[in-house]
Amino acid sequence: MRKLLTLLLAVLLLLCTGCAKEEVDEGPQPVAYSDSFSIMVKNDSGIETIEDLKDKKIGIQKYLDQEYMEYVKEQLSSLELSEDSYVELGSYQQIVDAVANGEIDAFVLPEKHDEVIHDFRSDYVIEDYKAVVEYQIPYYEEQVIDSAITSSDLWNKPFLVMINGIDGAGDNDQTNLRNDVNHLMVVDPVKKHVLIISFPRDSYMYNVTYQYSDKMTHMHVYGGEETIIASVGELLDVEIPYYCVTSFSNFVNMINEFGGVWIDVPMHVYMDMDSNRNVAQPYEMEKGYKKCYGEWALALARNRKYNGIVNNDFSRIRNQALIINSIIARVAKYPFILDMMGMSWLCNYLTDNNFTEEEITVLLELAKTFEDGYTIDNYFIDGEGGHVGEAYVSFMKDESIEIVKGKIQLVLTGEADKESPYYEDIMTGYITGGAGTVNDGDENGYIGTEFDLNEVYPQ
Repeated sequence: MRKLLTLLLAVLLLLCTGCAKEEVDEGPQPVAYSDSFSIMVKNDSGIETIEDLKDKKIGIQKYLDQEYMEYVKEQLSSLELSEDSYVELGSYQQIVDAVANGEIDAFVLPEKHDEVIHDFRSDYVIEDYKAVVEYQIPYYEEQVIDSAITSSDLWNKPFLVMINGIDGAGDNDQTNLRNDVNHLMVVDPVKKHVLIISFPRDSYMYNVTYQYSDKMTHMHVYGGEETIIASVGELLDVEIPYYCVTSFSNFVNMINEFGGVWIDVPMHVYMDMDSNRNVAQPYEMEKGYKKCYGEWALALARNRKYNGIVNNDFSRIRNQALIINSIIARVAKYPFILDMMGMSWLCNYLTDNNFTEEEITVLLELAKTFEDGYTIDNYFIDGEGGHVGEAYVSFMKDESIEIVKGKIQLVLTGEADKESPYYEDIMTGYITGGAGTVNDGDENGYIGTEFDLNEVYPQ
């Protein structure tokens, strides 16, 4: 479970609806719990009123909805139900199964969780259920977070984490696999701001471990994650303390376990390949807002050739960032997703990272605060394609590197160098809408929205 968050905050945080930019008050805030919930039954259950619940069993999601159960017991006290009538279950998946198997007759459902159950369970059809009774219990509680969390540097100070996707299936630490996906996350936990710096996989840079220059995608093969963060850190004059890596197949597992993510697909595309590198029958996806499950999200992230997408790797990193934004948006909308059981089985191997258990606990709570509003700035390393010998590489532009350094400084210190010739570029945020054809966006086919970072970091 906790490692899933690492991916979200690294694969994100983790861890935008593209351009949500809301002001966030600092410090503990009164939190309004969902003020509407129902006791649900199957339409054909024969249960029509509260009185029909006598001698029935009522399920409750014990990790998320305990605050409702005591209220339910009070309302149903006249039925004199025994404690055995209330059944605690670990997940909504278990609740749906228990209703189908006759183990429970009804269950408590907060209004805000209805959509999530449908996302997770295709066999949960909202129209098959009805509410026996609906309750309104508006109340507020002061948000209380353990002082060990709020005193952590990860809660109070900006931090950097490198997220990499390796080109293969299974284990995340296979050093014989290339790092095809490369994004540096700079997270300001106070401002709830995330800078995502995206590198084309063929970026030509110095490998500090082996002391020679090569494609970035070879660094995981020759040196692993420690080499990647050391080499990127030297390039950008910054220390990168954390890394998080996942394989393509585990990325697919994560997206599926989330019940998919909603992505505004930027163009009508024929995908290059899925996780099995199948190019014989590529996926076809219509342009528009789509629910994407694992293989589809991965195919969109890897697409760089079919159907006129411009600039190959320079474009597909935009679609990768688009997916990252969508994951963050899902967590921000449904932060309780991080507590849902059913995902824990994959969290022991979903990612390989160097966060401590205590740090991961902090990240888990930090991700939930994104519900209050956040900003995201996608920056894409610019370059020009060329060759070193017979090998194709991407030569990163000096100007682009200087802009990245300025943006990192802005997030780490809250200030930018006003004397920099790139000051305006540093202070311009960009929320990607992905990459399409020359007809879908600007002259390069890039889709997105610019905003002024002075809104986040007034100078």
